Amino acid sequence: MSPRANAPNICRNLILVAVALLLTAPAMGQDGDKPQVRRGAELIDVVTPYVFDGDLRDLPVARSWQPGDPIKEIPRRHTRRPIDPGTPANEPLFDRDPLLDLQASAVASRAARAFSVPDVNRNGQGFSGVNPPDTVGDIGTDYYIQMINGSQATTFVVYDKTNGSIAAGPIDLDSLATSNFCGNGGGDPIALYDQLAGRWLLSEFSSSGSRMCVYISQTGDPITGGWYAYDFSATNFPDYPKYAVWPDAYYVGTNENSPAVYAMERSQMLNGGAASLQRFTAPDLAAFPFQMMIPSDADGATPPPGGSPAYFMRHRDDEVHNAGSNNPGQDFLEIWEFSVDFGTPANSTFTGPTNIPIAEIDSDLCGLSSFECIQQPGTSTLLDPLREVVMWRSQYRNFGSHEALIGSLATDVNGNDRAGVRWYELRKSGGGGWSVHQEGTYSIDNDSRWMSSIAMDGNGNIALGYNVGSSSTFPSLRYTGRLSTDAAGTMPQGENVLVNGSASNGSIRYGDYASVNVDPLDDCTIWFTGEWNSSSQWSTRIGSFSFDGCGGTCGNNVIEGGEVCDGTDLGGATCGDFSCTGGALACNGTCDGFDTSGCTGCPDCDFDGVCELGEDCMGCTDCPGGTVAGATCGNGLCEAGDGEDCVSCPADCNGKQNGKPSGRFCCGDGDGTNPVACSDSRCTQGSFDCTDVPQPPGSFCCGLFGCETGEGCSNCALDCSTEPGTELSCADGEDNDCDDAVDCNDTDCDTDPVCDSSCGDGICDSSSENCVTCAADCNGVQNGKPSRRYCCGDGGGTNPLPCSDSRCTAGGAICN
Repeated sequence: MSPRANAPNICRNLILVAVALLLTAPAMGQDGDKPQVRRGAELIDVVTPYVFDGDLRDLPVARSWQPGDPIKEIPRRHTRRPIDPGTPANEPLFDRDPLLDLQASAVASRAARAFSVPDVNRNGQGFSGVNPPDTVGDIGTDYYIQMINGSQATTFVVYDKTNGSIAAGPIDLDSLATSNFCGNGGGDPIALYDQLAGRWLLSEFSSSGSRMCVYISQTGDPITGGWYAYDFSATNFPDYPKYAVWPDAYYVGTNENSPAVYAMERSQMLNGGAASLQRFTAPDLAAFPFQMMIPSDADGATPPPGGSPAYFMRHRDDEVHNAGSNNPGQDFLEIWEFSVDFGTPANSTFTGPTNIPIAEIDSDLCGLSSFECIQQPGTSTLLDPLREVVMWRSQYRNFGSHEALIGSLATDVNGNDRAGVRWYELRKSGGGGWSVHQEGTYSIDNDSRWMSSIAMDGNGNIALGYNVGSSSTFPSLRYTGRLSTDAAGTMPQGENVLVNGSASNGSIRYGDYASVNVDPLDDCTIWFTGEWNSSSQWSTRIGSFSFDGCGGTCGNNVIEGGEVCDGTDLGGATCGDFSCTGGALACNGTCDGFDTSGCTGCPDCDFDGVCELGEDCMGCTDCPGGTVAGATCGNGLCEAGDGEDCVSCPADCNGKQNGKPSGRFCCGDGDGTNPVACSDSRCTQGSFDCTDVPQPPGSFCCGLFGCETGEGCSNCALDCSTEPGTELSCADGEDNDCDDAVDCNDTDCDTDPVCDSSCGDGICDSSSENCVTCAADCNGVQNGKPSRRYCCGDGGGTNPLPCSDSRCTAGGAICN
């Protein structure tokens, strides 16, 4: 919808009905033309990678920007003289976005918000002296990787996803390359976790030579597993590159002299072999001097059907892109299909566009090419609206019953340059074509919302992250979403704050993108990173959240996600797993535990309705729903001595600590108590240590088996005060044998290596060791190898660096 419409706001309901009818039209080309097939791709390059086999923690830490250092404005996105759009043949029907009322009605009647509190919410990388940061990230099985434009090249940080702490970095991406063109990185980073292969893809373009620099992890471990570094030559400068994972290739869209699309030989890249690069171009759209077609990135464990082409997307506002024949009541999404043949490039095809009608959009945000539009408080500096492209990412999912494509873009919602987010879900099933399943516009007040990113989880719930800003609101990061059962075209789960800004940005350059991604392990937890402002120099933020109940639908008799059981599906569990001799086991009403009330012959259970020590260990009906004697289920502590275990209190005791409790596995001995064995790949992958898992009843069971490891006077006096035994652990802080001597002060521990004060035993023995005399044990900062740690403490001779030193506060140092 552009230029500005002046049509009166009358008969809106009739018009909306007309729009609905228009949107059911077949997905044909403009004016009924069928998609065109382009045959024969250009073979651009064949590249043998450089192999990096080091540990990321041994690479130099990227130099941080300091006040007084230069500030670099990334050159404006590559532009070309746009095609004159001409004058629209038909005035648009709408003077405001036609989907605003749909969203407004949903907000007015929304239910309780489902995911308002983030699990992780921390600052990411800080100002690097470059505008904009191009903030991006992705989540894998064990790590989250965030990337930004750095002063010399792209910098990236690897975070432990369980707690958000830094595992490696910040590191210049070109440290993984040789001295060729990719040895001098230029930025525009992309991070992707290839779930289909369990690998990482990191990329940037080179500072010279028109190269696409692509790094593929050799294993699922990005820190120690090594990397393959590919230096691909592009035909022109590959501006604003966006990547996607697909079974037959890594696909790329770039902004060049014409919109270009590439296919990289994924199978070879995963094995470190010589990989080829193929290219097609698409025709320009009128009016936009900057254009890029975004590839669709495959999420979820189910790949696209065999032989499926890769899908590229862009939007077409036909008032400016097809002005002479514009439809006044609708605009379009274009789908282009890339089918690659790496053996014979002449057989590769690029087909499109398939035009999907959508409700009117307005691409005229402060014009069609301006980098200045979004207002800020107290300044005349306006921010880049990014109206030209479908935003990062275009997400694909295969649900079996149907396939889905998810995306979002910026649109003027009121004809007065207020930006809002148009989002959509396309579907296809069987042999049918793509069509709009639902679409909506998110703009709920007078603030602009832009720089969006969107993703769908494994249950079909959708999360939308974006920036918010106006003349009264500093640039901030917020998110909203919808459950799969919510009314179509709405985001009724409330607007939630990741971080509120407190200052205006000093540069017009903003974004150029953000990233919303889904945890591949639980297919539920959403990760969001983007740019915000606490000063005139930008900051970045990383957050994670998920919809309540995500991971399974309780009550459908199928164990899914983090469910322990579901209705009649007990996962093979029986009353015998709770040491009962008979009866019928059942699933509880929330699918996170078992109901043993139907079991019989359960020992040490007097059925008096009081949960007593010993009963909880045996699954007694006196201790229902995770209740344990002497412990509090849900306090985050696995109080094994008081009977908590992976079944009686999964919220505290599940062995796999990644993600929310609903996404964890019960790892242990492989029986009914801890049904997933330690040898299972889900338990052994990453940093999980199966020895940390509470063992089945009979090992730690207060009131039943004597004073065992993990029990002491404080948590199980019933066992330990009557049977002193020995100080079973010399480093747990417990008086295990109740003799008033704790750990190394107990004579039982005289010969235990833990109490040996020799340097190198991993314990900082305060009586004789400190940061200087035994740095291996006592250095304050625990990131990296001992030789790379600092001595942080009081600032005196013993611990020479004060806690306030930046080297001590970076990376989650603990300064005691």
